[in-house]
Amino acid sequence: MSKQAVIQVLEKALSDKAFVAQLKTNFDAAIKGYDLTTDEIAALKNGDEGALRAMGVDERLSKPFYWR
Repeated sequence: MSKQAVIQVLEKALSDKAFVAQLKTNFDAAIKGYDLTTDEIAALKNGDEGALRAMGVDERLSKPFYWR
């Protein structure tokens, strides 16, 4: 599990509007280059807060899904 990569994606989404726009329009391209597992990708793509928290992501980061 690459929790750090998940956190990087979430933190970038909080601070980078262009990244959020890319997550909305081309999610797969936006996360390219991040070392994410299949489960992490699914949790991010689906906005699955519970799965992200189960992976150890802080609730403050797992809650806001600006690209959904």
